[in-house]
Amino acid sequence: MIDPKIWEDQAEFNAQMRPLPETHAERVALIKEFTLHQMTEMAEFLDAAQVFGAHRRLDTEPLVNHANVKRQLIDQFKYWMSLCQMMGYTPADMGDTYWKKTATVRQRYVAERLTTLTKPVALIDLDGVLADFIEGFIQWIFARMNPSPQAAERLRKIYKTREFINATSLGVSIPEWEAIQHEFRTTGQFGELPMMPHAQEFVQFCREQGCHVVVITSRPIDQYPNIYDDTVEWFAKHEMKVDKIWWGPNKAEKLASVKHLIPDIQFAVDDDDRYIEQFHLYGVRRVYWYRHGELHEPPKQKEIVVVSSLLEIMNKEEHRHE
Repeated sequence: MIDPKIWEDQAEFNAQMRPLPETHAERVALIKEFTLHQMTEMAEFLDAAQVFGAHRRLDTEPLVNHANVKRQLIDQFKYWMSLCQMMGYTPADMGDTYWKKTATVRQRYVAERLTTLTKPVALIDLDGVLADFIEGFIQWIFARMNPSPQAAERLRKIYKTREFINATSLGVSIPEWEAIQHEFRTTGQFGELPMMPHAQEFVQFCREQGCHVVVITSRPIDQYPNIYDDTVEWFAKHEMKVDKIWWGPNKAEKLASVKHLIPDIQFAVDDDDRYIEQFHLYGVRRVYWYRHGELHEPPKQKEIVVVSSLLEIMNKEEHRHE
């Protein structure tokens, strides 16, 4: 947590120096100006620390004015705090974001060093298999947006049928749907989703079976990097230990990029028939289709097994080893 006294002191000084911007254009101009000032301070830090410059000798340690180096770092910190304040953030906001980002960095550090999957792999979808996106999204809509009676009826229907949530199923325009999605994705809601039934138990079961747990998701992390932080936080909150998180808008493309690992995949689980077919076509030996609704025609491929719960998968996997 950043000391609130330091934060308030900087805010008070900024207010003395110049009035707060009143328009969006004024705020943009000031943010650009302060960012350039901060970059200048970074260059001055490099010079003060004597670590930059073609003429510097690297075979001997120079005499460094550490008092000045610390001053240069504080100058950067002051501009950084000012930029945070211009964006409307508080010390609590930045402290919370720090810990989320730290958890993400640590998870990536471990995952990127797991280059060889020597164990079998359990490849598991996230939303609709481990995290209950439908219930979480609908709860958020009811809590934040006070839907009309017609919209509320649509939401109850979606919850019951588990149909895909989009502008059509919600009965809103494309711009309205994009605004709803944006707010959901930028306010930490992926970190607040409830678990699917037996999700925690299922992940633990996979580990006890000797599998690396690899989660694959099409969450739009490329457009919203903060979703990665929310995802890591969600796993930590629910005490689920996973070895890797694979993401991409197209799961087939992700599988194509790791074709050498496909023989190690013991089984895959997803609730979307598009990805079920992709897993099958790429040669995953066993694919569990977690169906939430009625299935009128069972799949013809013997590698695709339809289940209605994670308990059912655990039962089938246990019997395979008997």
